[in-house]
Amino acid sequence: MLFRSTSYARPEPSNAVRRTIAIIDGMTLAPRATFDWSSDVGRRTPLDERDDSEGVNQVASTLHAAAFFAGLPILARSAARRPSLYIKAGLEASVNGPDENLVLANDRSTPIAIGMRFEHGSITAAIRGELSDRSVSFVRRIEAFEPFEEFHDFDHTLPSGSRVLVRRGMPGFRVLRERVIRDASGAILAQERSKDVYRPLSQVWRIGAGGEPAPGFVRPANDPRPEYIVDERLEMTRTQHGAMEVQRDAGRSGSYGWTAREGLLVHRE
Repeated sequence: MLFRSTSYARPEPSNAVRRTIAIIDGMTLAPRATFDWSSDVGRRTPLDERDDSEGVNQVASTLHAAAFFAGLPILARSAARRPSLYIKAGLEASVNGPDENLVLANDRSTPIAIGMRFEHGSITAAIRGELSDRSVSFVRRIEAFEPFEEFHDFDHTLPSGSRVLVRRGMPGFRVLRERVIRDASGAILAQERSKDVYRPLSQVWRIGAGGEPAPGFVRPANDPRPEYIVDERLEMTRTQHGAMEVQRDAGRSGSYGWTAREGLLVHRE
């Protein structure tokens, strides 16, 4: 059995997340059978319940990570446009676009079962079956960064001199990702390489252009998201005994303040 969990940002799951989890939980894949998100999940979710696209992507990403470390064939996976705070860059799976899908296969000689649940603020995916005969490594390296722009919008509803961070920016990335699957003797069964490209996200400030603050004025809160940090190189290996071994090299981008140090913020008026 293999579990992967991701922390959910809201206190309670949205209706879309609840329904998606309910559809997936308990699915069984016979040998050589596939799980196809578009047909097995997407067509069974009403349009009015797809309001939480990020939450649905988180369910897909959590399931993808579980299948990835279980060593199951991943026949289709769409990368996210931008990295997320709930999972390591390179392990996401986006399923909301018309051409985006997640397709997994059972290459074992016995059935496997998929479990999904929301519990204690986390989304958890479980892959149950004969999985202990392989070790699986996820290796990720940041190949290049792309600067992001900062814009200032003058707002006459804010007192002069006040600043509100409406949206925190994020550099773009080009990521080389690799999966190495080994058998019990350490021999390589499969080695897969691909690249993910994350687009930069511009940073936006509201600059006060009004007069003196009115009595009782409360300054709007800044975007609460922290600066996105990412290890320049990361290797995660699930051993045959189920333990997760992690080797990381923070490099230039693995500590706060790195976007300023690397000169990746471009100011625009």
